[in-house]
Amino acid sequence: MCATTEIWKDMLVRACERLVRDGHAKGIYLDQLGGQCGQPCYSPNHGHPVGGGHYATDGLRDICRACREAMWKYDPQAALSGEVQHETLIDVTDHRLQHYNMWPGWVNLWAAVYGDMTATYGRTITWGGTDREGNPEPDIQFFARCGNTFVSGMQFARIWPTGNRDRWLNSPAMKRFGDYFRLVVNLRRAAKKFLEFGYLQRPVKYLTEVPDLTATDAKGRDMKIKAVLDSAWRASDDSLGFVFTNISDEEQAFTWQADLSRYEIADAEVYDVKQIAPTATRTTVARLETTLLKRSETMPPHSAVVYEVTVGAY
Repeated sequence: MCATTEIWKDMLVRACERLVRDGHAKGIYLDQLGGQCGQPCYSPNHGHPVGGGHYATDGLRDICRACREAMWKYDPQAALSGEVQHETLIDVTDHRLQHYNMWPGWVNLWAAVYGDMTATYGRTITWGGTDREGNPEPDIQFFARCGNTFVSGMQFARIWPTGNRDRWLNSPAMKRFGDYFRLVVNLRRAAKKFLEFGYLQRPVKYLTEVPDLTATDAKGRDMKIKAVLDSAWRASDDSLGFVFTNISDEEQAFTWQADLSRYEIADAEVYDVKQIAPTATRTTVARLETTLLKRSETMPPHSAVVYEVTVGAY
């Protein structure tokens, strides 16, 4: 390990230990944790190969492991978190901050590959916020961030009211934001076997057009995002979940289908399709004697729906 890394390791371990032991902290967050494995060191005096190699990754793994062990001495349930850390740190950290909660051409690759190995929480979501010039943000900025966080299976976190009392969750002026936020949070809880503990599946196929909306990405650039966002999941009980949300200000009508033979669900003569309510109650909406699940939806503005598909019986 690089000598400089040893110094940082000692400082961080002592800080983590004190925060948990004396401050009773339940978790420690290491900012920019994902950006520290690719910086080559060319000093010949640090005891590692000059230039590149895996010593930086090894060193960071050692730091995270030592920090977590120091925390666990005083609280075995204390958690070590970081910002968008690499997959090489999955086994020495407990959860991670997703760097962005929406991005042009978004592909939820992390959930597809590592979603069952580590918990991820979303980036900052504001309501009633301002843009870089201090002007009020368009509503789509909230609904796009919140909606994509929801369908991507990320935990909601870093909810910023930005100091203005009119931007708090229970403010009448912000009711449209608060209502939607409660809806998707409660639906996520009701469908946690999919959105929290599930395995990401292939997306559904749209048979009708869904319009594009214009939002602004984390770098202040215009980007396109669909008015209806979706995802599909398999739970550990081998059921399937199909998730949709309308982030637009207008009603959206569309038709979609999913060929169940291409998803991770057992072959069956009958499939039951139920809608999951925010209260976790389930209502049967279809019984299929085919593997082709096809539905037409009419979703009100700022709405969300989750369907559960299970193997049925005659």
